[in-house]
Amino acid sequence: MPQHDARARSRASGSAPPGVGSFRERFVALRTLRPFMVMVWKTSPSLTFFSLLLRLARALLPVATLYVGKLIIDDVVRLAQMPEHPTTLPDWLASGRFDRMTVLITIEFGLAILADMIGKVIFAITSDESRYQINGTLMIANKKQMTLVATDGHRLAYVSGRLEKGSTDDKIEIIIPRKAVQELSRLGEGEEEVLFGQKDNHVFFKLGKITLLSTIVPGKFPDYEKVIPEGNDKILKLESGSLGDVVRRVALLSSERSRAVKFSLGKGTVEISSNNPEVGEASETLDVEYNGPEIEVGFNAKYLIDFLQAMGPGPVILAIKDEATQGLLRPVGLEGRDYRYVVMPMRL
Repeated sequence: MPQHDARARSRASGSAPPGVGSFRERFVALRTLRPFMVMVWKTSPSLTFFSLLLRLARALLPVATLYVGKLIIDDVVRLAQMPEHPTTLPDWLASGRFDRMTVLITIEFGLAILADMIGKVIFAITSDESRYQINGTLMIANKKQMTLVATDGHRLAYVSGRLEKGSTDDKIEIIIPRKAVQELSRLGEGEEEVLFGQKDNHVFFKLGKITLLSTIVPGKFPDYEKVIPEGNDKILKLESGSLGDVVRRVALLSSERSRAVKFSLGKGTVEISSNNPEVGEASETLDVEYNGPEIEVGFNAKYLIDFLQAMGPGPVILAIKDEATQGLLRPVGLEGRDYRYVVMPMRL
């Protein structure tokens, strides 16, 4: 063990291994209370790299602290984006002693509520890391109300609910990184409550013995309220299960690139169809209560299915204005939640 420590300290004081780059390259540092330090220079994403790191960390638990993406978790190892040198972390963060740190804002609320709300928006977060302002979830907490919003520029998921426990006098409006949200959705099994805190440009979520810490995404989230349409007057009420099944079947013959399906509204019916010149075409008709004008509008099938899966079984309303305006979907009778989903139309 001392030999490994000496080797790591030698690297820390010198340059990186040949071909890796300067010492300021991104890396992972695994620190334990034992006399042992490992530093790994990471040049490209690799599942093998993460697998080896996890095995090493688990072998050293329960006294290990893992720095990953400015994220520190004791006793349980999770992975996010790579940090800069750990000396850039604030002292209170690097110590891992969250029980003694002074935070600006704290809220304690039910984990079940948070997990449910995350599940309703996480799929809409963009995976394009260059669009950093939407590469995360907007979290708004105001008194006893919490709101989460996510978008990738083609769709937007919005959910708001009342906190059964906990509240804040000061309004909180922050963007939590996508990878931190993903980890948060996996944590807390067996726990009932979560403590949220914010200090400077960091937030933490404490779930029992596990503490997830993350930086806040800088910048301002787009004005989501302007994206949610208000004048969509052509209303279809459908069962989410039936609608999802039809969209899945019809999408099998849609273009692999666009995944577009067409909704053709007529009196008492809606026809859902797709057309791929290289494969064929498909269509199915559902009976609906609709007496408005005929209209055709296209949507990305995957975007619809993502929402229907997150929503679960039950009636859903699809509100449309015209072929050029974004569609609005929302469940009917979702108690305690305001869940809305906006999807941009597609040219057919």
